[in-house]
Amino acid sequence: MFYAGSLAFLGGVTLASLFSALAWPLALLAALLACFLLVYYRFVKVSSHAGLLFLILLALAVGLLRMSFASQPDRTLAAFVGQSVALKGFVVDEPSIKKSRSATLEVHTLSFEEQNFSVRTRVRLSADLYPEFDYGDEIIAVGTIEKPGTLPGGFDYGAYLAKDNIYYQMYRPQVEVVSKGKGSVIMRALFSLKGGALALINRNLPKDHADLLGGMLVGGTSALDAELASLFRVAGIIHIVVLSGYNISIVARSIVRLFFFVPKVVAQVMSVIGIIAFVAMAGASATIIRAALMSMLALFAERTGREYRVTRALVLTAVLMIFHNPKILLFDPSFQLSFLATLGLIYGVPVVNLWLRGIRKGVVREAAATTIATQLFVLPLLLYYTGELSLVSLPVNLLVVPLVPLVMAAGLLLVLVGFVPLLGALVSFAAYGLLAYVFFVAEWFAAIPYASILLPISSLWLVAPLYLLYWYWYKKLKTRLLVRVPAASQLERASFVTPD
Repeated sequence: MFYAGSLAFLGGVTLASLFSALAWPLALLAALLACFLLVYYRFVKVSSHAGLLFLILLALAVGLLRMSFASQPDRTLAAFVGQSVALKGFVVDEPSIKKSRSATLEVHTLSFEEQNFSVRTRVRLSADLYPEFDYGDEIIAVGTIEKPGTLPGGFDYGAYLAKDNIYYQMYRPQVEVVSKGKGSVIMRALFSLKGGALALINRNLPKDHADLLGGMLVGGTSALDAELASLFRVAGIIHIVVLSGYNISIVARSIVRLFFFVPKVVAQVMSVIGIIAFVAMAGASATIIRAALMSMLALFAERTGREYRVTRALVLTAVLMIFHNPKILLFDPSFQLSFLATLGLIYGVPVVNLWLRGIRKGVVREAAATTIATQLFVLPLLLYYTGELSLVSLPVNLLVVPLVPLVMAAGLLLVLVGFVPLLGALVSFAAYGLLAYVFFVAEWFAAIPYASILLPISSLWLVAPLYLLYWYWYKKLKTRLLVRVPAASQLERASFVTPD
């Protein structure tokens, strides 16, 4: 019943996202059918399926209504689109620094033609690098209000920003910092801590190496430049540049071990607090939130003595995140790719492990199984978003991914001792060597002719049938492999049969 209700809720959100005009009529119809079935099976005909049907229809109606309420348009600044205005507000998120500085602002006061009134909305600014501003700065921005639209290539940038309740933007406004220190004291402290770590990394490493390490370690917003980002995409390892669930699991385990001298429940509570703080500091992307929720569910299961079923935890995490913000289901690529990659780890790795049973268990086999499974599961959707297929991804991941923990450990050590002259230099040299190896492997394989090819999928309607084929092949392989590999270990066979 849990999975049926969850899928019905997700189906309702999907229908309301694709056919917004029909959301309310469909929700009303589903609710009426649920009430009819409840009365019919209660007083006329008893059926064992009555509860399941009622739950499915009710969850479908909830999904439809939740997306319908969330998709209401923001018209607070609609009358001023295309006009020059002065917005006074404060920065509500960490500025993103690339070649220019981008920030999300929550606007409190709008001044236009000597008319003063207050509104609450979010506006994305793409401003010059100077003057510098940080989270909590109160600013005045003078520029033209615009509505985000569709970018060249067909990407709906407006829908992408709308998932974060951002409906307006300003490009290159004049920005004046009025005051500092607004916003949450805790968030300012976390961003200050993160800024100090990134500054220390930048002081000890070349820019490209520092950007890569900052993204892997603390979710640094200073991304690789366009050329290097393209290099990593061709090599098939762009995923290592940003934080992932692996980082969250390291944080959770490290905090529990750090508080080994206190009762276990205290260590688990501190781990949850540490995870929440890390998520806030790292930017709270869908990938990080998914991993954080699953880690906290695992800690809860351990604390209460319940069995931790990873598939159930993944579905529950998806439902909670989508109920909070239903727009991410269809309009947040990082959310979609993160969950598909996790499904690959749950269901794909056991299959690939049986394929690779001739290879001795170890780091190489684990990295190969993980890479093949996750790449296969995200491939159709990745081709829809990028249209680019890396043909060297498998060997590059095999050579790079096993070293990611060492890179992160070196980065953490650099943050802790980087200010000590001799010790900091030694750690910097070690971190630089590991990062240089990553760049060397990426550059060498990317230079191979046809290392990456264009294979675009033009419509989401072509992606869904591919995943239905995946499900069909999984069922067939499950039967065939278990029959043909009797020598497989009992643990491998059990993990394949019951990935939960």
